[in-house]
This record gives sequence, C-alpha cells and structure tokens, in this order.
Amino acid sequence: MKEAEISIKGLFFYILKHWKSIMLAMLIGAVALGVFSAERSAKSTVSSEEAGASLTDSERAYVESVYDYLNELRAVNETRRESRIMNMDLENVFKTELTYMISVDDSENMEGVEQAYKHYLSGTEFLGYISRETGIDIIDISDLVNISYENSRDAACNTVVKIMIISADKSEAEKMAQVIKTYLNEKNDELFQSGYQHEISEIGDSTYQGTDLTIKNRQLQYLQEVQSRNKTIMDAEKAFKDAQKTYYDSLVNDSEEISDLARIKQFAKYISLGMFMGAFVMFGIYFLTYILANRLDEDDDVEGLFGTYLIGIITGKDYSKAINKLRHIGKKLLEYDESVRLVSTKIKMTVQKEGITKIGILGCGINKYNEKVANDIIAALAKDGVDVVIIDEPTCDSSSVEKLLEVERVIFLEKAGVAYRTEIQREMEMVKKYGIKVDGLIISE
Repeated sequence: MKEAEISIKGLFFYILKHWKSIMLAMLIGAVALGVFSAERSAKSTVSSEEAGASLTDSERAYVESVYDYLNELRAVNETRRESRIMNMDLENVFKTELTYMISVDDSENMEGVEQAYKHYLSGTEFLGYISRETGIDIIDISDLVNISYENSRDAACNTVVKIMIISADKSEAEKMAQVIKTYLNEKNDELFQSGYQHEISEIGDSTYQGTDLTIKNRQLQYLQEVQSRNKTIMDAEKAFKDAQKTYYDSLVNDSEEISDLARIKQFAKYISLGMFMGAFVMFGIYFLTYILANRLDEDDDVEGLFGTYLIGIITGKDYSKAINKLRHIGKKLLEYDESVRLVSTKIKMTVQKEGITKIGILGCGINKYNEKVANDIIAALAKDGVDVVIIDEPTCDSSSVEKLLEVERVIFLEKAGVAYRTEIQREMEMVKKYGIKVDGLIISE
C-alpha cells in the first residue's frame, strides 16, 4: 500500500465536524480566564489607605517618594516620546539659519545691550511667543531652536547672534524663522525706548535640507536618561519590604483609576483569549489525530491505496446538515436511501454478470459502526435473490473466518474517519490469501 496523501479538504472537514467539542473547549477556556481576570481585578482594588496602614511614617514616606519619582518619570517619558526631536529623521532635516549683527556706538552700552538680547532669546517669554504664534508645544520649541553668540564685544562693539532652527518640515522651519524675526523687531523697539542706542541688522537667512548628527546624540542621551531613571526605580522597588510593595502597588493602581468600562474591556480581553486558547488546543489535537491516525477519508484514492475500486459512498444520515452540504459543494448530494440503492444496484450488476450466488460484506467494526448500512444493502439485494452475509473483523473472530470461507466474493464496507487504512489493507491481504476476490470498497460517511 502506498502512502496516503494528506488532504487539506479532509483535514478541514475532520476538524469542522468536531465543532461541538471545539465550542466546549472555547467555553471552558473563556470561563477559566474570565475567573482569573476577576480574581486579578479584585486583588488590585486594595486601597492605598488599607495597604499603608501597617507602615511606619518613614517607610510610608520612602514609598511615596519613589512613587512621586515614578510619576515624574512617566510625565517626562510621555512628553519626550511624543516630542518632535525624538521622532525626527536625522538624515532628512530642514534647517533655517538666521544671523544677526548687533552694533553699539558706545562701548559702555555694549554689555547692557548684549545682556538684554541674551535675556530676550533665552527666557520662557521667547519660547512662549513662538509657541503661541506657531501652535508648536513649548517643550518642542526648546529642542528645535538653538542660539549661539560669536565675536562677542569685539573692537568694533559688534556681537553676532546665530539662531538655528530645525524641523522635519520646511514650511514649519520657515514659519518659526519669520516669528523670531517679528519678535526681535518688537524687542528692538522696546530696547530703544529704554534708552539703549544700538542697531540690529539681519545679515543671513538661509534654509537647507541635510543631515544633523546632533539629533541622534540627543535621542541617545534621552534614552540613556530614561534607562538610568528606570534603573533607579527598579532598585528602589527591589529594596521594598512586602508591606511597602503592597502599598506602592496600591498607589500605582489608585493613580491609574481603572474605570468600569476599562475593567469590562479587560475582562472581555481575557475571555476572548481563553476562547482562542481553547480552540487552538482542540485544533492542535484534531490536527495531530488526523495526521497520525491514518484513518480512511472520503477523498482517498481507493484504487491507488488498496488495489480495488470504489463502489460508492453512502451519504450520512446528517446529509441535510450545513457541514455535509459544504463538503459536497459542486456535487450532487444523494440522500441516504438513494445512495444505498445506487450502491446495491452496482453490486447486483456485478453479481449477475459473473453468476455469483453468495457474497460477504466485510469491515473493521462493521457491527459497531455500519450495521444499519450493511443490513439496508442486504435488504435491497435480497429482493433480487442475492445472498449476502456480514463478516465482522475476521482477523479477530474465528466465526467470521468460517463465514468468510462460505462466500465467493467480498465487498468491504468501511466508515470514513473511523477505519484505519492499515487495518483495511491487512484484512484485504488475509481475504486474498484464502483465494477470495475483493470486489470493491464502500465508504460510509
């Protein structure tokens, strides 16, 4: 017997026909993980007041200081994670560089003018002004705008101010540059009104696209800071006593304020996971069973596997069910009685053609799985005077061997998904050893 090929279609319907056990496994999985979720949620609802009741003032203060540090880190992480500098591609950066010359006739006023502009360009007023005019977060502005001073207070009483603006978007960089120009014009007028005689002139304005390695350095620096802070928190958590750990966890849970809707979503997530795991386990079991059991399938190449021809397939009693209809899509689906008559007619034609008076219907566990099918075929053939006997597993029963020796031909009747191919082959070889011809195979669903 040659090796049977694995039928994807057969595997699919083998698993599908066990849908009830799969649904049961999904239900069990859903209940199990649902209970786990409920218990987990109940444990997490311990209030911080209850958890901290057994701690001394110093122990409680230490836990709260770690918790405060954790909140600060979360806020910084959230801000930084969404910041423009952390999401910027260092190889695709637009830079706008503004260069200004501040000139003062009187060297005695130089220091005052210079300090005034340094104050104007370094404070929160400057960052806030750009943020209001552009809609960019003030923290992002501090990352995107850099100020430097060159030739400070040279012999000619001149100071060069360079303002570097970076952005992932060219129009945004140019817009920030325009806002800064307006801001400096306003501050220039304000300084004049304060009595500081000076001149500020724009001597450079260029926008270009290029690579900025400093962005990568700043991103790495931020990540290192996060790792360092996380390590600090982890070290502090490891040093907690059990009671401190419980109090700390309760503070974290209280701060998260898990809503009823969030708890329901979490519960639903665990139920869905349980259903998936239950179905996955059953799929795995039935997959391995189908592959390793080597059972007879309706789509098997009977002639290639057993050296005999397929007489027909007896439609199962559930022929009207959706699964069976789906399996036979594209084919004419016979009812049970019709399939029995068709098979009986084929047998009758063979018997009459060769002048045979007595045949046997043989199968693995025929009295257990196919007794009704066998009796219905016998009843149909009896009308035409054909003598048929049932022979059940002659390899295990001596009385079945005696029945086998009384017949002239044998027809095998096997149930798909139940009979093993190796057992069928072994019984066919035994029949042939007794000099009895096998006239075909009938498969029942």
